[in-house]
Amino acid sequence: SGKIGNWRWKTRFRKSGVLRTGASVSDKYAFIDAEYAAACAPAIERMCRWLQVSKSGYYQWLHRPTSATA
Repeated sequence: SGKIGNWRWKTRFRKSGVLRTGASVSDKYAFIDAEYAAACAPAIERMCRWLQVSKSGYYQWLHRPTSATA
């Protein structure tokens, strides 16, 4: 189930566009956040590794106040 589950999530990453060249780090963090909110999502650490972003950066992004321009 682990390899099959990984394949399914990697397919979701590809379809979401977060693996495309030029996808912003913020887009990747938002994808991780949305997917983690869903049941049975992979661990944050694993998704960060797949998307080549830092786990610490994700948590900083998560707890960052919303900007006035957002």
